[in-house]
Amino acid sequence: MKTKRFYNVKIASNIGNIRNVVNEIINRINGLCGVDDRFVYDTKVILNELIINAIKHGNNCINEKSVKVSAALINDQYLLFSIQDEGEGYCRDTSISENEPDGLNNCCSLLEGGRGIIIVKCLCDKLKFNRKGNRVLVLKRINS
Repeated sequence: MKTKRFYNVKIASNIGNIRNVVNEIINRINGLCGVDDRFVYDTKVILNELIINAIKHGNNCINEKSVKVSAALINDQYLLFSIQDEGEGYCRDTSISENEPDGLNNCCSLLEGGRGIIIVKCLCDKLKFNRKGNRVLVLKRINS
């Protein structure tokens, strides 16, 4: 397996930092491989949602805490994103089934939280949290 890490940053937990991080990752992806507008849109949604979750829910918007964001290209076919916060971890709602393909049936019943993870799950090929729940890995196939 050929893996090329092309982005790695540690940012303060400030929502204002997200746009630059996402744009930098998209620019680097475009430099590595050609992607279409749909892929760019999906990737922006994924990254925005997960970084916002890390800042707001993981680090409680405490500016002194940081979020680590990294991106890698795997076998020129997949992108792997890692987002990690300094929080206590994400407690997954057991009403969102791991076996359900997209979780959309549960989306309407979620009032304030959880929709973003369901949306991300729909846009990527694989979504996995570490045991603690403060790091998420996302695998997304590159459009050919």
